[in-house]
Amino acid sequence: MTAPRTAPRARKHHVDLMRVITFACVVLVHTVGSVMSHSTAPVAALDYLMHFTRYAFVAITVFVLFVGYYRRDDGVLPFYRRRFGLVVLPYLLWSGIYLALTLSNSPWRGFGGTLRFIGHNIVYGSSWYHLYFLLVSMQIYLVFPLLRWLLRRTEGHHGLLAAGAWVLQLGYMYVVAFVPAPAGWAGWLLWGRSFTLLPMYIGFAILGALAAVHYERMHAWVTSHLRLLGAVASLGLMATGVIFYVRVYELDTPPRRAAMAMHPAQVVPALAMILALYVVGTMWLARRRDDDPLARFVDAGSVRAFGVYACHPLAIWLLGQWFTPTLLAEIPYNVVRVPIVVLAVYVTSVVLVELMLRSPFAKQLVARDRMPLLPRRQLATAS
Repeated sequence: MTAPRTAPRARKHHVDLMRVITFACVVLVHTVGSVMSHSTAPVAALDYLMHFTRYAFVAITVFVLFVGYYRRDDGVLPFYRRRFGLVVLPYLLWSGIYLALTLSNSPWRGFGGTLRFIGHNIVYGSSWYHLYFLLVSMQIYLVFPLLRWLLRRTEGHHGLLAAGAWVLQLGYMYVVAFVPAPAGWAGWLLWGRSFTLLPMYIGFAILGALAAVHYERMHAWVTSHLRLLGAVASLGLMATGVIFYVRVYELDTPPRRAAMAMHPAQVVPALAMILALYVVGTMWLARRRDDDPLARFVDAGSVRAFGVYACHPLAIWLLGQWFTPTLLAEIPYNVVRVPIVVLAVYVTSVVLVELMLRSPFAKQLVARDRMPLLPRRQLATAS
């Protein structure tokens, strides 16, 4: 029997703030990595900290799904039609865009070789370095009905469920980081492409699900313990620095290896950053007004976040054709030129998203309804 629909839930504006900051961090680390070597300790340290974004994405995505769908049953097929309808076509279109860039700048592979190249990259999420996360999102949508059933069946034992999920998460991380990959396809996929597979994020997925299911109690507890949790997050971030320093300077781990996203130590900065963002978001939520500038910025950013994520590598590539090389040649100091490049990528990405939002292909490119060319006030005045 289908459960009745529940009343719409209030929007979680502090989670929107977390999402916007997380997407901004993705653009930051990818841009810095495009102009500085990942093998240097400073860039590797930034990578190590910013890998939290992939785990935060999973936690936030699952949180939003469980907030909206845990206590309602519209059927599996309607859920799949809605969620996959939002992501599959944008994934294919952006894969096509980035594959066209790759193919236009590489030797001709022949007709059959080109088709195999395209099919391989679309299946494995490797058309460009960031598109794997859309595959992870689709895996989340695929298993969501199973996860929902699991949480319902284990009500009253969610602590044990969380413990089991973290055993799986850390166990898979340990295997990928310390066990040599076997030869062949299994080693390539389960080790080399582990970051595209949902089991690598299962602890964070269950974290997001439980935060949604127990949201009222969880949020009330966080609100009453903000100082304690802020201190815990700060200690976690300090521990992140210590871990990276010890691995690089005491254990002689190459910086790029020390920044490995799939290492079990990555759980420390990921959880610390997620907690820090939730504490900051909760503090802001208590003071938020609909008409304040930050609230408007977060609302606008939430609408554009997916589009910025999808197109920012294109912005990096476009700027790399002329602007970035010229800037690097004219300004010798990274402390000056890197912020300029980062700002340029942010601006270019937002401009591209604004154009796409007002194009007939807004839904297909940025998963949002098309916006009018002029703001509503101007349209009303003109009419």
